[in-house]
Amino acid sequence: MTKSSTEEILDMIRRDDRAVWGIIYRQHGRMLRTFVLKNSGNKEDANDQVQETMAAAYAKMRKPEFKLTCALGTYLYSIIRFKWLAELKRRGSTSTMVFDNEEFEIEGGVSEIDALEKESKFKVVTNNLLKLSEQCQKIVGMFYKLGKKSMEEIAVELGYANSRSAITKKTKCIRALKENCLIEYNVLQL
Repeated sequence: MTKSSTEEILDMIRRDDRAVWGIIYRQHGRMLRTFVLKNSGNKEDANDQVQETMAAAYAKMRKPEFKLTCALGTYLYSIIRFKWLAELKRRGSTSTMVFDNEEFEIEGGVSEIDALEKESKFKVVTNNLLKLSEQCQKIVGMFYKLGKKSMEEIAVELGYANSRSAITKKTKCIRALKENCLIEYNVLQL
């Protein structure tokens, strides 16, 4: 069978066509297994993690509101990465982790893994901040950076009628940022 497009794969999942798992496994299984094997896992770990990743992806992709915002392989990789990271954390593992072709020495287990999780959360926030409108980026940046400005100063600088208008806009921007981050982070935590 030729390489199926992402839309065809999503359509097959929504129709509950079980043949889709063979397609996904052929296209992405090796990459997923290799990730676990390169990061302190054995064949059994790799097979278990691939199955858990497929189950988590299936549950999410079946939902009508699901929208894939990256390549399917990237989506699956992010799931297995966080699942395996959580498993290593649970085990208290000490090892070298390879993420995106970068090696991280994990000594002492949990604290370094926590650092990787924090870095990942920071990336999620940063990526989603950049997806906000230019106006939202400005207002959030002005409010939260170190020498933060008052809402009155922000209102004047950005041309709002008063501080109340600036507060309303900031609240909407922060809400959108939190929602987007929560969605993305929850997807990564599957």
